[in-house]
Amino acid sequence: MKDKILALSVNRLTAEKTAEILASDEYKISGVVLQHSNGDHCIISDGAVRWISKSEMWWMMHPVIKQYD
Repeated sequence: MKDKILALSVNRLTAEKTAEILASDEYKISGVVLQHSNGDHCIISDGAVRWISKSEMWWMMHPVIKQYD
């Protein structure tokens, strides 16, 4: 499965993590995430489409965790 995902994603780490989740959990592929050359993203899942700017995608994937004293 990892080879098939890698052929689509061209990112080894993405392919490895995806294959690991598919093998160990009850997840299935329901759509795809596309990235525009300008960094914006398009998520398609179960027929729905969501357009996400580069900065929105960054903050969604890398949330800031506040530390409290």
